[in-house]
Amino acid sequence: SNGGRKWDIQSIAHETQDLPRLNGVAAYDSQNAVVVGEFGFIARTQDGGQTWSLVRSPLSVAFTAVAVAGDHAVAVGLD
Repeated sequence: SNGGRKWDIQSIAHETQDLPRLNGVAAYDSQNAVVVGEFGFIARTQDGGQTWSLVRSPLSVAFTAVAVAGDHAVAVGLD
């Protein structure tokens, strides 16, 4: 909400034994964003980052980056 000057710790439920490293984040607008990481981790927020929900991915690869275009997100990664 302030251009990244202040960050708050957030929790996102995950289904892996280890905590996934988060590697990429992209925002559609001030309220909607997506974050990606290891083990096929994808999560999204629709309230400016106050809460995050897990998005099921058919892949369990390490996503390394994400970008948004219009109302779509594209993630890239290993394998």
